[in-house]
Amino acid sequence: MYISDQTIDRVKEAIDIAGLVGDYLDLKPAGRSLKACCPFHQEKTPSFMVTPDLGRYKCFGCGESGDGITFIMKMEHLDFPDAVRFLADKYGIPIEAADPREVERQEKKEALFRINREAAFFYYRRLLTNRRPQAYLRRRGMTSAIINPFLLGYADGQGQSLYRYLKDKGVEEADLLSLGLIARSNSGQGFYDKFRNRLIFPIFNNQRKIVGFGGRVMGDGIPKYLNSPESEVFHKGHNLYGIHTVMERPHRDRIIMVEGYMDVIGLYGQGIDYAMASLGTALTPDQARLIKRYTDQVYLCYDGDSAGIKAARRAIGVFRKEDIVPKMILLPDGLDPDEYIHAKGKEAFEEAIRQAVDPPSFEIKLIKAAHDLEEAGGRMDFLRQAVDYLATLESQGVRDIYLQEVADLAGVKPASVESDLEEAVKKKEALEEEARARRARVTGPAPLEPVDEAYDDEPDYYEEMDPFYEDGGAPYMEEGMGGAPDQAAGEIRDLRVRSRLEEALLFRLQAGPLDEEDLDLLMDYMSPGLEKTLAETMVALRKEGIAPSAQVLKESLGEALPEVLYMKLVSREKRDRVSPQDQETLDRELFHRVRLARLNEDRRELEGKIRQATREGGGQEIPALFQALQEIDQKMMQMKEGVDL
Repeated sequence: MYISDQTIDRVKEAIDIAGLVGDYLDLKPAGRSLKACCPFHQEKTPSFMVTPDLGRYKCFGCGESGDGITFIMKMEHLDFPDAVRFLADKYGIPIEAADPREVERQEKKEALFRINREAAFFYYRRLLTNRRPQAYLRRRGMTSAIINPFLLGYADGQGQSLYRYLKDKGVEEADLLSLGLIARSNSGQGFYDKFRNRLIFPIFNNQRKIVGFGGRVMGDGIPKYLNSPESEVFHKGHNLYGIHTVMERPHRDRIIMVEGYMDVIGLYGQGIDYAMASLGTALTPDQARLIKRYTDQVYLCYDGDSAGIKAARRAIGVFRKEDIVPKMILLPDGLDPDEYIHAKGKEAFEEAIRQAVDPPSFEIKLIKAAHDLEEAGGRMDFLRQAVDYLATLESQGVRDIYLQEVADLAGVKPASVESDLEEAVKKKEALEEEARARRARVTGPAPLEPVDEAYDDEPDYYEEMDPFYEDGGAPYMEEGMGGAPDQAAGEIRDLRVRSRLEEALLFRLQAGPLDEEDLDLLMDYMSPGLEKTLAETMVALRKEGIAPSAQVLKESLGEALPEVLYMKLVSREKRDRVSPQDQETLDRELFHRVRLARLNEDRRELEGKIRQATREGGGQEIPALFQALQEIDQKMMQMKEGVDL
């Protein structure tokens, strides 16, 4: 009788690994783990460790490892089904027979696994008997010590080698198509091998079964990498390249996540045998949970380009949801892990591991790299962005830890950064509170646990701020009225754009006088509070014939002028002045943005009124509101097309 997957899952969930192993061995505390002498080999000094948090055991003497089921299989000399029955009886779990359809599905999967295994050994034999891939691997420094553990292979360029081989073995074409090993010819009358003239990387799952393949072109062909499609046995988001070699390690205390096959293999060849890759996709929650089964000490070593940085940020967010805080390995000169370890060696790479930083330090280093800290303006921009980032951290204690690092890099006193950070946190909280209040007015109270996508973890200051709102979106439509959360997000965006524009207007007002029309627009646009007070002070000083320099404003406003804003004003004063013609062009662009942003705020307000009227059944008001909305849309379209309004 086949045991249902549901029964197996319930047994796994019920196992208390410490209690189970403790029935057989005398376990002693050892930090977060428990230790005993290994039951699978003779030893006097305990090297058998049980880790309750992971639900696993490991002997560091003989290498035996596994979970509760494998422990019972070894101790009671049972096969897997009987071990599950043994534990089900122990924990009082009724055994359910698998549905016949499930049995059929499992048998089908096993058949597909066998086909993949046969294909892998076909490719492997082709590599061993073909000089071209062997020469290619030698140039890359790959020997049999690398080829064999990863079962690397070679797909020749003949077009039907694998197809004919497996066809002679009686494999159905439908199965080969579903696994992505062959494809139909354009005529539809025949088939050809999907992988041709490529180095082959079999992909193993954590049960050491081959689930798919990756193929790297040998030469200049495209695409550079070709991968198996999703199938009954292969789901990219559930698997990790290299996991089968990591599982062979006697000590699985840490894992390094890299981007590609060659990074995993390159590190393995140099003795770093605990690297895995996420199969060309962004790290998924399933992959993070799979990693956590083996360790909670994770390092990320992605490429230093923009795509690698974005992938690292997303991975940090995914791991955070699994209570894992990964460390970032930063490699110099834009090298990837494979390039770096071949150029510098294992010791240099291990030193890079020791120098790995946590996510906040990683973000601060990225901000630093984007600015010239030798210049006052660069330090001020760095300080603003770093403080904005620190404000996104939830814990006051964590913010305090990194406050000193930011102060040292900017060359300012920690007390100054602390004051600026307090203001940034208050502003962030005010924005969030206002957004919640507006959302509540539109949709009612927010849920206690709002859905939070794992990939939305980039700090706010990385978001593109575009006051022109040229996103190509269609004008507001009636069927869009259900998107209230998007409305709240738009309001937050409006507030951020307003903050940036108000700052730009202050810098412009400091630089020189404005004509009456632009000055009226500026004063009308400024929000009540510090910014408007500062603008009014500048205007008053100019009327008295006094230039509103940063120092004069500091003397006039005293402590009401934040240190960060004061230093920004100082930095702006040192910038080269522009010609009257250039200033006129810059003014025209700036005030164009202000008018457009204000129209967008009006538009957002009308959308809210339409939603409210729709909820309250105000049918007579809606046509007039839509008419007003269309007029705003028309004005915005004309402004974007350069029509003078």
